Amino acid sequence: NRTMREITTQELNNLIINKKQFTLLDCRGVDYFNFEHLPHAINLRWKYVEDKASTLLPSKDKLIITSCDGFTCNSSIRCFQNLVKMGYTNILEYSGGLADWKAHGYKTIINPEFRIGDNVYRFPNQYYYSEKVNSYLIEEDDFILLIDGPQDLTEEHEDFIIHTGKSIKIFMSHGPTGGQAEILQKKYKAKIYLHKDDINNEWLSVKPDHLIDDGFEFSSHLKVIHDPGHTHGSMSILDAKNKILFSGDQVQGTKNGEIRDFIEKDDGVSGDPEVRLESAKKLLRYDFDMILPFHYEMIRKNANNVLRRFIENYE
Repeated sequence: NRTMREITTQELNNLIINKKQFTLLDCRGVDYFNFEHLPHAINLRWKYVEDKASTLLPSKDKLIITSCDGFTCNSSIRCFQNLVKMGYTNILEYSGGLADWKAHGYKTIINPEFRIGDNVYRFPNQYYYSEKVNSYLIEEDDFILLIDGPQDLTEEHEDFIIHTGKSIKIFMSHGPTGGQAEILQKKYKAKIYLHKDDINNEWLSVKPDHLIDDGFEFSSHLKVIHDPGHTHGSMSILDAKNKILFSGDQVQGTKNGEIRDFIEKDDGVSGDPEVRLESAKKLLRYDFDMILPFHYEMIRKNANNVLRRFIENYE
């Protein structure tokens, strides 16, 4: 029941400028932290204090500052209270949080591995069986669009998806990518979208709400492209505003920033490579700078030119 001690934005900034020794905790979920956080902050969600504090914070008398989104968020208060219960004695609560820090014009930290654009996020630690994959979130004005998942829906991911209160739409680039969409479908009336030609896909594990085709639009800048080859109903989404092609497993990147060669590496189970090549040619009609696939690596710059070079090798 120790009285709450607070710190202002200016006082926190002075501590940083003067290189004072302290630990700044971001007490929100990992997705909020990855999306944007304060300089020098480390992530410790308030719910996990009891399990993780003794490892992250071995000294109970060193200065700790708890923070979160701001005045409308109580995660930093809960973290403060949990630390007090564990015997920590030198804690300040930064109630202004991220919102007030930004209002003062101070810089924040964005993790580009996860925050792809202003309204585009890639979930961490996603796996399709044992294979590491990519699941994405786009926040629009009136809905959340999830792309190929999440495959692993943790409580933190779920909270990040629903916190805006917006309706949820789930795009499956092809039959196997539903992940744990059914949970969101049942709990929050999320709507699942799949191409009509993949309704009989042997790996389909969810029941889609909408069967769609080439040219379907989630909004004026989010357009569906039917690009068969990997499966009959393979689809990509063009985000024209961010110049991103969410390509499912139709085209994928390598660690060298090139297109993974699905013709040379044809394994006999990843679709028809010749049809995939024709669909890849179709994608060149569109304006995009990035390719964000389901499997393998993202291509973060000059993606249209990279795809064009790949196709030219086979012409």
